[in-house]
Formats: sequence, C-alpha cells, structure tokens
Amino acid sequence: MAKREYNIKWRESDLQNLSRLAKNFNAKITRLQKKQPDITPYLPAKVKASDLKEGIKTRAEYNRLIKSLSRFT
Repeated sequence: MAKREYNIKWRESDLQNLSRLAKNFNAKITRLQKKQPDITPYLPAKVKASDLKEGIKTRAEYNRLIKSLSRFT
C-alpha cells in the first residue's frame, strides 16, 4: 500500500532553514566560480528560496531538497 502524502505545513524554522541553505548554496557557487573559472559551465544555477518554496508540496520533498542543498555545500 502506498504512503499518503499530505501538503506541507510551513513552520518559521522551515523557512529560515530554506533561506539559509539557499544563501550558502549560492555562496559556494560564487566561491567556486572565483577559484576555478573554467568549471563555471558545469556548476548548477543559483537558486532563490522563494522559487524553492513554490516547488515543495510535501514534507518529504522538503527534506529531500534540504539534504541535496546541504550535500553540495
């Protein structure tokens, strides 16, 4: 039987965590571009916390995204 997925209920800590990780993610991309300009085409695009929030519908998606961003940084 498949798990039911419910819409996420945003907490203040979730929003703060998401914006912090987006800021760290973008800072890492900027650092890498300055250190090694030749790898710029292979780096991921910078992200906005508001765009990330719009794409998240469930808590599982939120957790998956948080782990992905933190692994990169």
